[in-house]
Amino acid sequence: MKKRRLSYKFSRSVRAVYILSLSVIVTLLLAFTRYAPDAYVFIRYAWQDNYLRTVGLHSITDNNVLFDVATVFFDLVGITELGSYLVAVVAIYILIFYLKYFHFFAQVSLSRLSLIYTASLMTYDLNQLRFQLSLLLFLYTFSSSISGARFWLLRCLSLLTHLLPAIVFYTARFRYLPLLALPGLVLLMELAGSRFIFYFTPVEFVPFKVFLLVIPNVIAFLYYKKSRDRNKIAEFAFSFNVLFMIFIAFNGALAARFLEAGFYLYVIWWCLSSSRSRILGSIFWVFSLSMLASRLYGGISAGSSASFFF
Repeated sequence: MKKRRLSYKFSRSVRAVYILSLSVIVTLLLAFTRYAPDAYVFIRYAWQDNYLRTVGLHSITDNNVLFDVATVFFDLVGITELGSYLVAVVAIYILIFYLKYFHFFAQVSLSRLSLIYTASLMTYDLNQLRFQLSLLLFLYTFSSSISGARFWLLRCLSLLTHLLPAIVFYTARFRYLPLLALPGLVLLMELAGSRFIFYFTPVEFVPFKVFLLVIPNVIAFLYYKKSRDRNKIAEFAFSFNVLFMIFIAFNGALAARFLEAGFYLYVIWWCLSSSRSRILGSIFWVFSLSMLASRLYGGISAGSSASFFF
């Protein structure tokens, strides 16, 4: 019994040191490189461009609830200098990083944790702070231990943090019929002056390299169907894939976001699955490493022409 306790404590210590090491990489990339543009947008917004400095309906229509809440908090605690804003924003990123790796994936092995980290470092851990947090909160609600008031609280917090996960989930749940109301929704957002309107603006089609992620998405879907086991995370990934196919000819940059989210969710599904295909795992590793190399080589944006590298 004593040996088991010592072994458990040692394994937890190794895990803690490993995740701390990963967080050091995140901190350095956030603070000292060009690979975290969302962080610098956040800092500029909280420091200088948020003229209202309140939380209200405009926060929701602009998809900025997290940023506005943070700005109000920064003002309350007296953060005024640019350097202080940098430290505060990095601290928020790291808190979400620990929520993800220390808590949500607490039972995942280090090898699978490394795959999740590789697949999401540039896209989610660094660049898409609000979407990352919103998706995490939404995934928490898939747990059988979450019910009642906590379930709806997490769903509401997810919606307030970023609109897309909830929109994708409920659009799929209603067999994509809400897409018929898309013109009216776009008009409503335009009348409200919502920044979210830019996601739905038609743009010229560009064959982004990130579209190569179609390959692992299709393979993962086939493996999922072959398993015959219903899984909410895999179904969620498929919902993002369907919207990718719908929006690819309308707005390639938005479609790329959907495709990346689908890939990321399929990776999570595989890592949490009790029966995992080694072949599929190898495919995920190849594309995750390629995507990471692409971001390091050509930029972080999903809509970058250099956003995938083979």
